[in-house]
Order: sequence, then C-alpha cells, then structure tokens
Amino acid sequence: MCIKRFLLSEIKKSINPNLIMTTHKYHYSSLKNMAQSTISPEQAKETSLETRIGGIIRFLDDHIDIIRWEDDEIAEKFAKRSANKILEQGNVHYMNPCLDYTLVAYDKLRKEGFHPTWIVEEIRKDDRPCSAVHFVIELIYEGETYYLDFKKHRQVVFSKGEYPGFGEGKETINIIRQRKTLDPDKNMFENMPGIETFFDYFDFQATIEHLQRENAPHKFNQYLDELSAEGHKSLYLVTQASHSPV
Repeated sequence: MCIKRFLLSEIKKSINPNLIMTTHKYHYSSLKNMAQSTISPEQAKETSLETRIGGIIRFLDDHIDIIRWEDDEIAEKFAKRSANKILEQGNVHYMNPCLDYTLVAYDKLRKEGFHPTWIVEEIRKDDRPCSAVHFVIELIYEGETYYLDFKKHRQVVFSKGEYPGFGEGKETINIIRQRKTLDPDKNMFENMPGIETFFDYFDFQATIEHLQRENAPHKFNQYLDELSAEGHKSLYLVTQASHSPV
C-alpha cells in the first residue's frame, strides 16, 4: 500500500509540477484564541498585517452577497466561475462558499503585493459517499507563513503558521498547494487542469447533487437564523495563535 501511494504521488507530481501534495491521516485539535497583554515588535508586525487582511475581508463583504441559489444555478455556477466573474455577479451560494471567497481574496492579495498560495484540501465527511473539498490561502509576510481560512458560516480564521488541516473531527486526506499564479479570469478547473485526478475520493458531480439535495429553502432560513444567533451576518476575522497537529 505504501508503494502504491508513493507511485501515485509521483504520477500526480509529473502531471503538474506546480502542485505540492501532502497526505494526512490524523485529526487536529481545536484552536485557541490568542490573548496577550503586552505588545512586542513581533505582535506589532502581525497587527499591521491583520489590518491589511481585515481590509480585504471588508472588501469581500461589501462586494459579495451570500444568497441561496436555485438548483439549476448550483449546476451552472458552482466551481465554474472566475474571481472576476464572482465579483461581477456579486454573490456566492451559502453552502460551500470557501472556493469563491478564496479565489477573490487570492486575487486581491496579489494586487496588494502578496504572493499567496492557493490550497485545496480533500476531507472525508461521514454524510457523503465521496469526499469533500475545502479551499484556503497561505501567504508569506516578512519571512513568516500565515493562512486565511473561510472556516464556517461568516467566520474567517487568520493564523500564523502553515495551514494544518480543517480539524473539528474531520479527517484530512490530501492537501494540495498550488504554486502557480491563479488567473482571475479562469475558474477552478481552468486554473488547475486535471484537479480531480489529485484526489482519492472526490467526485465533482456527486458534490453538485449533494448540494442540490440539501438546498431546501427552509435550510437557508435555518442558516440565516444561525447567523442571527451568532451575531455575525457579515464576514468577521478571527486571529488565532499558531498551532501544531496533535
């Protein structure tokens, strides 16, 4: 089995050398909020970065509404829009919006002088026959690595360190880092040709069908109620301390 996975990894790398894939077979602990009483030069640097990241999050919130698509819109739009097309249409579907948000945030970071890395994570989920995918951004600022994760609902996690995986009891199967610059006029498939071949269990059509099955109006209303209960109808940034897998 080890030899099989090694050969598969080598084949995948030969298809697109700009992709770097790692495999994880463990879970991650929950994150703890960073709370310190004094400000060091290192903290001052991170505060300046957080301010810039916060501005990007506000830009997304000002220009992109989160709505419920009809089933035919899910089939037409999910994973098939570029960063520029997302901004032009001005909305994302309330389920699995991390792909669209990361595409736009990635392009915004590039325009502000950063060199972000787009991350695609394959996750095993108990409620699906196939795996799910999650999208995250890493960036380097003054020699340090940080990641930006549109985690859940309207929460956006910003943390120092390499992205460790989704966590929360979900098993990470593969993490792919796209080193090649993304084109803001291309969608996911155009920016990463052959993307499905890099996953062990992901099925794009099965994902579309799952989203359509879960797309009942009452579930969107439930989602809105949850946002109201949490007190966050807008995107909000959560800064967390660096951490390591356990």
